[in-house]
Amino acid sequence: MIFEIVNDVPTITPEGLSIPELLKIWKGDRTKTKSKAYMILAYIYHTVNPKSVYSALAEDDRKKEVARDFMKDEDYKETKIVKEAKEKYKKLTTTHSMRLLKASKEVVDKLSNYLHSVDFVEKGANGKPLHSAKDTIDNMKKIGPLIDSLNKIEDQVKKEQSQKVEKVRGGAEFNIFEE
Repeated sequence: MIFEIVNDVPTITPEGLSIPELLKIWKGDRTKTKSKAYMILAYIYHTVNPKSVYSALAEDDRKKEVARDFMKDEDYKETKIVKEAKEKYKKLTTTHSMRLLKASKEVVDKLSNYLHSVDFVEKGANGKPLHSAKDTIDNMKKIGPLIDSLNKIEDQVKKEQSQKVEKVRGGAEFNIFEE
């Protein structure tokens, strides 16, 4: 386990600090409180971990919200170290079904964007409408089964994650991080 939730805050574990990319962030913060490291590690956790409360958001929205809430900057630009740490964290925690779920969610986001952009008045070069209301309605009827499939994949991922047993420590403090 790389992170534990302590008092509703993602906290890196000793195992997590054994990962060079995450350790680099930890050691890069020379302050006694490690407030900058905690902020960056929370950003990494919430942008990557599917158990994060931010995981329901589309990926771009998720990054902006997490950046606003933890980095205090919606337009936060990830440093090379942060990008490397995120990639390593993803690599170490992503299963096949999680990859499938992520890809499926991206497709659903694209489908949602497409449906938002449909304009039945817009005409093509030949003067005919680009979008047919009948075709759009027929396609929308297929959304229910698509959502059911997505929910099945999410359930499978949740089962996998519950088997890994993430600990929640209320009020506990780690003393091992003091340098």
